[in-house]
Amino acid sequence: NASTGLDVYVKINRPTGTEVRAYARFGGGTAQDNSPNSDEFGFIRLDSDKIPFNDTGEFSEVHFQKDFLLDGFNSPAASTTSIKDFTSFQIKFCMGSGNAHKVPKLKELRAIATA
Repeated sequence: NASTGLDVYVKINRPTGTEVRAYARFGGGTAQDNSPNSDEFGFIRLDSDKIPFNDTGEFSEVHFQKDFLLDGFNSPAASTTSIKDFTSFQIKFCMGSGNAHKVPKLKELRAIATA
């Protein structure tokens, strides 16, 4: 069955001066119809609340999401595609730091495709 939204939950430890971004790309359904060549699938940045800084080693649960029904089928990051539903997805996290001794950490990843 095709889905119209993606919810991603992950616990993140984000020291001061670091960043974490989540992206997803979608296949099947209208995603596949709009990009039949798998090389053309682009990653779309997932929305989230502000990720808190934490220098004590504690992890906070963060909710990333993409809902094509609420988006009006597109966001600026979605380029010119008209994705309305999908049957598969890939997730990638981009983590950055200006200090090799202070890096973000992720654990307990859960991803749920919703109708």
